[in-house]
Amino acid sequence: MGIIYKTLTVIGRRGRARCEVLFDSGATRSLMERSLAMRLAQPVELAEPEIYSLARGHFTVREGAFLQVVIQRRRIPVEVRVVEGLTENLILGADFLQVWDIRLRPKTKQVLLDLRALRLKAVSNPLIRLRAR
Repeated sequence: MGIIYKTLTVIGRRGRARCEVLFDSGATRSLMERSLAMRLAQPVELAEPEIYSLARGHFTVREGAFLQVVIQRRRIPVEVRVVEGLTENLILGADFLQVWDIRLRPKTKQVLLDLRALRLKAVSNPLIRLRAR
């Protein structure tokens, strides 16, 4: 497990801010404190509430938000769960780290990007037309 703190620019639909970000490979999902999410993004209601566990107990999440995080001058999209009273501004969890193939070196406090993994790709499925019989 790796934990690293960095001050990064976070960009949302409503604005941008420099904030303390926790990279935590032990966190399943990326989470953002609600007041910051309301300032930067436009949270949306989740299809169904999700229940998460922390050392201090369980909590229910009902909203998510879409943002971009600037790491090494690159804007990287992130989907976060919005949490009231979260102790950190933003936690980037395993979901974010795995999708973008980001590696952490906690000993040297390095966040390593694989530039090939940052290329956005769209895959389209050909439409199959079936003849009416």
